[in-house]
Amino acid sequence: MQNSLIVYGLENIFKREDMFDNIENEAALNYYASDIFLEFGFTSFLDFQEALQKAFTILNSAKIPVKNHMRIIFRDQNHQIYQDWKLSSLACHLLKINGALDNHNVVEYQIKMHSYFHHK
Repeated sequence: MQNSLIVYGLENIFKREDMFDNIENEAALNYYASDIFLEFGFTSFLDFQEALQKAFTILNSAKIPVKNHMRIIFRDQNHQIYQDWKLSSLACHLLKINGALDNHNVVEYQIKMHSYFHHK
């Protein structure tokens, strides 16, 4: 059985007006980064971290609030706590697109995305 604990920064704990925004944003975070790690067959945690960092950088560069798309959480599995990320659909796609190019699942996903947008 897995449980999740959302960790908010101190600035969010003391801002009453952000309380409902956080609840609304949390509802849009439907994916776990660890699930994508397994689904896409990432073999290197470093490559996975680099893909996460690229997704973070893209959101920042586009001036899209990262907190609405990526949030660090801690999960429990077999009485062991580990860090994970909750992701929005956008962050999930960015993570998949920006994986290492030696991962055939990443390359396949990039080609599928290209074909989808260019209708070929």
